[in-house]
Amino acid sequence: MADKLLGTGDFNRRVEFFEKTYVKNASGESIKTDVSLGNRYVNRIDGVGSQDDDGQLLAVAVATFTMWYDPIIAIKASQLIINDGGIEWEIAGPFQMVDSKGRQMKLKCVARGES
Repeated sequence: MADKLLGTGDFNRRVEFFEKTYVKNASGESIKTDVSLGNRYVNRIDGVGSQDDDGQLLAVAVATFTMWYDPIIAIKASQLIINDGGIEWEIAGPFQMVDSKGRQMKLKCVARGES
């Protein structure tokens, strides 16, 4: 069963998407840097997950971001970082389509530094 489509007014958070890329500095070293892919309006639903780390269960901050379908974000989803009000979220895996017509997509994320 497909999820319910959200209306335009439901996308109430403005977030910025970043891609990690390597650039060379003046001395020729490759360094990681963030390149902005721009701002998008999303709907965020917070949750709490757990992750087994050496036999221990840890609480981690998780969230699902729903947004209008964007092919640039969809193609690079698992390599992107979402900055939402100073909190950085790593996208955990590929995007999911919300409806069969491809109008909206979901991104499942983990707060950066939590995983």
